[in-house]
Amino acid sequence: MNRPRLWTYENGLLVLLTISLGFTIWDRVALTILGPAILSDLKLDNTALGIMASALSVTLALSGYYFGRIADQSESRKRLLLGGILLFSLFSSISGLAISMLTLVAARLFMGLTEGPILPLSYSIIALESSPHRRGFNHGLMANFATCLLGGVFGPVILTHLATAYSWRVAFFVTGIPGLIMAALIWRFVREPKVPPAIATAGAHPTGAAAMRPEMSRNVWLCALLLCGLYTWLLVTLTFMPVYLVKVVGLSLIQTGNVAAIMGFSGLSLAIVVSWCADRFGRKPTIIVSGLIGLLTPLGVLFAHQSVVLMTALAFVGWSFIGCSPLFAGTIPSESVATIKASRTVALIIGVAEIIGGVLLPVASGWAADRWGLDAPMWVVFGATLLTVIGSCFLIETRPRAVRIGAAVPVA
Repeated sequence: MNRPRLWTYENGLLVLLTISLGFTIWDRVALTILGPAILSDLKLDNTALGIMASALSVTLALSGYYFGRIADQSESRKRLLLGGILLFSLFSSISGLAISMLTLVAARLFMGLTEGPILPLSYSIIALESSPHRRGFNHGLMANFATCLLGGVFGPVILTHLATAYSWRVAFFVTGIPGLIMAALIWRFVREPKVPPAIATAGAHPTGAAAMRPEMSRNVWLCALLLCGLYTWLLVTLTFMPVYLVKVVGLSLIQTGNVAAIMGFSGLSLAIVVSWCADRFGRKPTIIVSGLIGLLTPLGVLFAHQSVVLMTALAFVGWSFIGCSPLFAGTIPSESVATIKASRTVALIIGVAEIIGGVLLPVASGWAADRWGLDAPMWVVFGATLLTVIGSCFLIETRPRAVRIGAAVPVA
């Protein structure tokens, strides 16, 4: 009996893009986990932290959509992805040279410009190279494993130890090195994905389930709005929870990094289970249940911080909501539009979410923290999560029961 091979091109590609994306996330969260040290050294307030954290999102949103359109039209996904990872890694290291808020903001703007193509191109390449029954799982594994293992577990621990032993500047200098290594591996082993002729000639018309249900095109805009809520939950928490733990709870920077690392392990277990459930039980019910669980993160910080163990446990369980990010950003949109438009569609959704959830809400949360205290950002997170759960009720299922039980219904 023939057994399925473990080391296929699909699996190898998934490993490379997962690790590459993980180091990109590592570079991005460096500012948030090192926030307390940066604020102290540069004599800045919480509003400044919100501005610096959101600067990257502005150019990321614009460049992601622009390069996504280019990739869809020119079939140059690999080259654009390679260039984005190279330049992003270089600009991440340059952040360590910043001497003021303005220079750090400038570095973050250039980082966003180069990071923009990375996530939508990664989703698009995985969508083209994945087996249909594994598309949701592959998207989820790539996004969750990368975000949580490298960006959420190793990143906080290594960066906080470097910042404590040397300085936050040294920590930034180190962040760019792994990205350069991964760029070399992508250049060597990843091939340029080819769009199947049947899809390339389909133009704007979706295939499979999306073709049978044209109204599913509304999923694109709904996913953009829902991803705004999830990004608010994610980025406002990442930006202000470290400051909250240091200034309100009284933890050290290293202890704060350890709490963040424990939360990151949620993506290696619970969030990946979310992706499996989305393939097994459907996208919509999985998102609704996960969103309700995601409320535990802000509630735990607000009401259980007297016990660091209980707070961390609640945050760990609630952090599983991050498993819905690839569903909003990649899986549902790619199943709702023609594959030929996947890159630009994903980039558009991520761009809208970055502007609202990654720019406006972190800045507003920083202003609210300076005005009403560090509890305010956590209430912003709670409200955004609750609205995301409510909005998810209006999604149209893209993984219908006929497909889940094995009927021969193709997926776009």
